[in-house]
Amino acid sequence: MLMIFDINTNHLIWPGGGLNDLDWLYPDYAYLISMYHASTYTFPMPTMAPAPVNPPQPQITRADGWNDVVNTGIVHFISITTDGQKNFNTGDFVGVFNPEGTCVGIAECTGNGSNLFLAAYGDDGYTESVVDGLLDGEHMTFKLNRNGVTYQLTPTYSTEMPNYDGLFAINGMSQIVEFKLGPTAIGEAELSSLSIYPNPSTGIFNIDGISDAVEMVVTNAHGQVIYTRSIGENTLLDLSGQPKGIFFIEFRSENSVRIEKVVLR
Repeated sequence: MLMIFDINTNHLIWPGGGLNDLDWLYPDYAYLISMYHASTYTFPMPTMAPAPVNPPQPQITRADGWNDVVNTGIVHFISITTDGQKNFNTGDFVGVFNPEGTCVGIAECTGNGSNLFLAAYGDDGYTESVVDGLLDGEHMTFKLNRNGVTYQLTPTYSTEMPNYDGLFAINGMSQIVEFKLGPTAIGEAELSSLSIYPNPSTGIFNIDGISDAVEMVVTNAHGQVIYTRSIGENTLLDLSGQPKGIFFIEFRSENSVRIEKVVLR
């Protein structure tokens, strides 16, 4: 057996990736099973013993400033070794992103001394207006979120795994043995005086505290870019034509990036 994977909860048994957190197989639930060689299995007659407790439900992992990840059921499996986590702190989030900048996989660092599983999701192809995953052969980029500050990550892949070129593959399997943090954080040093108000708003947001020209990119909760422009000094942002919900505003200067979440009522 190569792997057993619960698509719903992201729990799996993957000996080659050093991962094993799938404790139960529940009746009437679907699992992805990959074998080294084709084989068959005959299920025994049902037992009269009491059924196990209710299966665990999927938990939604979120990081400030990043969009919610969509579980499309199309997965590239990534194992991050303990050495690959040596620059991480407990409570950090590591994410994988597609070329459009959408977060397509996220995992929280627990600091438990075990390998960390990160599922990179592929685009489902059914939502043509929304790119919610990676396409086959697209480059995967990685970022670290620590207390709302994002760092670029450069991975080193194990060549002992089938996929070590950094490209997304459906049912691909990769292992990352080292992550290097970018030389500088994508942080808030140059944009520390920036403020957005009112927040929440019914449509108009005031943006103050910008001294030099910066690039502003507005995305919705699905990671879609809805507005881009260069701004300087005091600016008004009008989102009254957008549906109510959560939006992310990314401000990019030459050396710094700051991401703010706003709510449109």
